[in-house]
Amino acid sequence: MGRKERFVNAYKTLRSKGYVHTQKDVAAKMGASVSNVSSAMNGVESVLTDKFMRRFNDAFTTLFNIDSLLTG
Repeated sequence: MGRKERFVNAYKTLRSKGYVHTQKDVAAKMGASVSNVSSAMNGVESVLTDKFMRRFNDAFTTLFNIDSLLTG
């Protein structure tokens, strides 16, 4: 499973638990742009950096294992 799939799965988990409803919610929580979150959802590697994944994880109080997000 690639980084895109891990990010999308994490997003789906957040939605299923009611933490977020839209990509806009994720962007707001991360302090990122909606376009960056959308690009990440589409697998744009220049967006799915270690820094971006860490910001995502930190925004949700490390709900996910960062090593799993980064490398699977």
